[in-house]
Amino acid sequence: MAVIAVVPSKQRKVFVSQSQGKSRSFPDPSRAIAWLASQRNGSDLTVLGIMGGPGQEFFSRILDMGVPVFRLPFYQMKEVTGTGAKSSEEDRLAALELAWARQPEAFYELASLDADV
Repeated sequence: MAVIAVVPSKQRKVFVSQSQGKSRSFPDPSRAIAWLASQRNGSDLTVLGIMGGPGQEFFSRILDMGVPVFRLPFYQMKEVTGTGAKSSEEDRLAALELAWARQPEAFYELASLDADV
């Protein structure tokens, strides 16, 4: 199963984790959606994100593709990893992956009802 952390920014850029601690950024969300779709390649894909913020619509689009999305409240990410509010997108990606490895039960799965609300 592939697990990819995603951090949308207020400037509509989208940052995604890749293998071996590398990250990639996309100038607009639709390019990130297309890239995520290409990562499925017949394997299971799970997307991690931070709850709240500018990513709600973006994560809903991923869910509509049939990809499960698990989000973590920022305060819990800070408790688990020590990542602060002023951390970079790359640090947030790493923190999401670390939190998933340490406490996957702290994440909330996004459901269709959440996206509608």
